[in-house]
Amino acid sequence: MQGDVVSSVLLPLILAFIMFSLGLGLTLGDFKRILMQPRALVVGVLCHFVLLPLACFGMLKLMGMGGLLRLGS
Repeated sequence: MQGDVVSSVLLPLILAFIMFSLGLGLTLGDFKRILMQPRALVVGVLCHFVLLPLACFGMLKLMGMGGLLRLGS
């Protein structure tokens, strides 16, 4: 029961606080820089959502892991 409260309430609140505090440091110049240099944003998004999952999938295939281990359980 204690673990449920921590994982369902406390951890999301801590994550929200961390993300909010990081967002407070953003300035208008940061957004202008993204508009002026969109390639950096595109490279970051591609690496995060395409390259990283492909690298993990490749490592799982090389190690021969399957089933629930691939899901992180």
